[in-house]
Formats: sequence, C-alpha cells, structure tokens
Amino acid sequence: VRHIKCDAPIAIVDLIAGFSDHDRARELLELGSVYVNDQRITDTELIVTRGSYVRIHLHPRRYPQPTDLLSRVHQET
Repeated sequence: VRHIKCDAPIAIVDLIAGFSDHDRARELLELGSVYVNDQRITDTELIVTRGSYVRIHLHPRRYPQPTDLLSRVHQET
C-alpha cells in the first residue's frame, strides 16, 4: 500500500503510474484499489488536487469478476 500527500494537482493515472505503468494504473482504478481522501475512486480522468491524501493498494485482494457467471454453472442441485 502506498500513501501519498499530493503537493500539486496531477492526473490520478499519472500519479499511480509513478509506481507502476499506465495500464496497471487504469486496472487498479477499475478494481477500486485507489482511494482519494478516504473515498474509493474509479474515475480514470480524475485530477487530484493539492493537499489530497491518496492511498493505492498495489496488490489488491480484488479480482475482475467474469461477466457471464451463468455460463459457468454446469449443474444445479
């Protein structure tokens, strides 16, 4: 987990990419692994303001869910 206090406005993707790359930054945002001022953020276009507190879970325990779960059901009992 990374904790950052922003000293200047910056795009959230660029901030996260400082610890990873832009593709991984977008993935972490989509998973809900990024918090700004204790609020979960998923907006990849967000500009973080000066003084904001950002928490990034670089190894989240969340994983993308399959889009079609019913197709994975083999048999109901």
